[in-house]
Amino acid sequence: MFENLVYLKIKHKNPCYFYKNGVEIDFFTEANTLIETKYNSALLGKQKKVFDSTSAEKKLVIKNVQNFMELS
Repeated sequence: MFENLVYLKIKHKNPCYFYKNGVEIDFFTEANTLIETKYNSALLGKQKKVFDSTSAEKKLVIKNVQNFMELS
């Protein structure tokens, strides 16, 4: 549900899912922003490697309501 809430807040940026080597990152926007939603959790393993190695102007991990509120 939290991921859906994030989507609703950023849908004006035309987000799409991002897949690389069988690993999914929640959103990549037309503003060259990579966004992963991890409510009270952390990026780990292969997903963290893909997130860190992907070229993007801005990278965000939305972990809580405060992070969500800071999204523009």
